[in-house]
Amino acid sequence: MKNSGMTMAELKQYTQWRAMGDDTIPERLDLLEQRKHFVEQEIKALQQNLDILNRKIVFYHDQLTGNKYDFVLYLDEQQHVDEKVNS
Repeated sequence: MKNSGMTMAELKQYTQWRAMGDDTIPERLDLLEQRKHFVEQEIKALQQNLDILNRKIVFYHDQLTGNKYDFVLYLDEQQHVDEKVNS
């Protein structure tokens, strides 16, 4: 639970609820679902960062091999540029 990014206050609250028994299952479930949503958002942000890093690496490899072009940070920007060029 600690590795999921829960704060010490959340961990303490969860532990207290667990010690209180099954009557606190709804509270524990809510806390876990909130943490899950937060972790999913972190994963999404990390994946976006990884995608950009991978594209930058390909860009610089291409630059070194003579394949010159402008780097586009977001793919939807490239689609917009392509649409203008093809119009």
